[in-house]
Amino acid sequence: EYNDSDIDVGDLESILDECMGANLPTYRLKWHYRSRQESLITFSNHNYYDGGLITFPSSATADTAVSFHHVGNGLYEKGGNRINQPEARAVVENIVTRLRDPVFKKTGMTIGVVTFNQEQQVLIEDLLEKARQDYPEIEPFFAEDNIEAIFVKNIESVQGDERSIIYFSMTYGKDHSGRLSMNFGPMNQDGGPRRLNVAITRARNEMHVYSSMQPEDIDLSRTAAAGVRDMKHFMDFAKRGTKAIGESIERPLGTFDSPFEEQVAIRLEERGWAVYSQIGVSDFRIDLGVVHPDKAGMYLAGIECDGATYHRSATARDRDFLRQQVLEGLGWKILRIWSTDWWVTPDDCVDHVDQQLRDLLESSGKDSEVPSEDAADSTDSKAVVEEYSEGETDTNLAGTDGYELPSAADPQEMVWKKVAGGVVEDAPEIPGKGEYIPWSEGSSGLHLKQDSFYEFHYRTTHARLMELIVQHEQPIRVKVLFKLIAKAHGFKSAGSRITRLLGEVLERNDRLQITTEGKLRFVWLVNADAFNWSSFRVVDEFSHQRAAEDVAMPELVAMSRYFIDCGCDQENAVAEMRKWLGMRRIGEKGRKRLEAAYQGGLNSLQLQDK
Repeated sequence: EYNDSDIDVGDLESILDECMGANLPTYRLKWHYRSRQESLITFSNHNYYDGGLITFPSSATADTAVSFHHVGNGLYEKGGNRINQPEARAVVENIVTRLRDPVFKKTGMTIGVVTFNQEQQVLIEDLLEKARQDYPEIEPFFAEDNIEAIFVKNIESVQGDERSIIYFSMTYGKDHSGRLSMNFGPMNQDGGPRRLNVAITRARNEMHVYSSMQPEDIDLSRTAAAGVRDMKHFMDFAKRGTKAIGESIERPLGTFDSPFEEQVAIRLEERGWAVYSQIGVSDFRIDLGVVHPDKAGMYLAGIECDGATYHRSATARDRDFLRQQVLEGLGWKILRIWSTDWWVTPDDCVDHVDQQLRDLLESSGKDSEVPSEDAADSTDSKAVVEEYSEGETDTNLAGTDGYELPSAADPQEMVWKKVAGGVVEDAPEIPGKGEYIPWSEGSSGLHLKQDSFYEFHYRTTHARLMELIVQHEQPIRVKVLFKLIAKAHGFKSAGSRITRLLGEVLERNDRLQITTEGKLRFVWLVNADAFNWSSFRVVDEFSHQRAAEDVAMPELVAMSRYFIDCGCDQENAVAEMRKWLGMRRIGEKGRKRLEAAYQGGLNSLQLQDK
């Protein structure tokens, strides 16, 4: 007699697996709405959904919502404890700092924590409980009547939850002997990839991965577990971004899907707009993105170039209307150009879109001035601060035609002199002339820590350091300011990630103001009268060098007025201004900038005479 109770059937991972095991028909939902930043779903889309999810790009030119935080002193306690105390403390410290920040409280964002095991979950819960006692002001974030109160869950129990910000404690790491075991609990078991996929797709806005391990510490030759393999690749993605997934996931900027798109981009760039193509990393991309000339790291608008077949398709229009709604919810402004219109009246199409962009720029509340051709920034899409091309062939300029600069050591005491018939005449001085003394890294008095550079709580230090530098150097070019901050922290340069972070801090700093000159941006104290600036600084005997592009135009104009009052023509004034900036040679762009300053000086003096 047959008895089906004798058959040993193992439990499957989920009801979904049970249904699939029963050969029920399956249908995959393709649209993804949770993640407000596309990078939050990029890894899962590529690894678990075959790139089939329709996701929507962020309206920021650089989407870095997933970040990696290495806890260098982390230690995994194996055996009964199975915790990583330094890593847990790092997570809680960052969370508490955010919760106590008045700015964060106004955002309405919510927080969740995911750990790899229950022991680490309990440890973080205990640390947060202690923080609630120490800082009663954060209690509302944990209140029972808060619909999205802070949660702490392990990877087995977080299914179905979501929050604005997710902190992921990787938990595992090297032990007391410095050895890293390849046993990562649930990641070594069947269903490890599914558990990982659930854990890393809980965030709507940001995900912070805290780990005592580096991705390269995981040796895949010592394990065949698919979950461990995916965990290593996810950590690499969090650390390096989409480059870790492969070039196939992100087309390089500058490629176009059609000659139509390319022609539109070219015509808009001729109008002075900076245009990037194929924005996004999934199958759905925005055809063209127009960079906001006044808001660092943001797109002003997206442009869809639609063909005639699309024009006739009612279902396509309905589907795209829904896409547009989602994109607008993510901060995009979507404009459209129809190919049928373009082929007949391309000039009218360009004029119409150009006017739409002008209107958007004016309504954005920053600066209604339409960008000139010089404002079209062709820098890398991940940079949020202006760049300036240098290195043209240098040209020695002519002498001073009867005028000379004294060799006094102190430029404060310099007086322009004219030699005429052996008689030395003192020319009139203009108040405001001073010596250029570069800001010194050791003069801030702040305790700067490189390992905290990217932490949220450290932004107050960045803001204070900016104020101190600007107070000493104003006006200072944004690019130079960021380089000084990076150098003060031991970095060789200010790369795109540093530039992006500091750009956000600068935008929020209400003690500073920014002026724009084409694609050059300068920072001043908020109480500085940048439009009636009368001071300028000169370099002492080539001890330093100031590129013309690094000096704000109001300061150059003030310098030019000194020479204009002494009767210098443009050529000689430019030559002497070049010397006072400490430059032995000057390129063509630098020369033109000094010539423009001379003309500005003439205009300002003429206005004074009137």
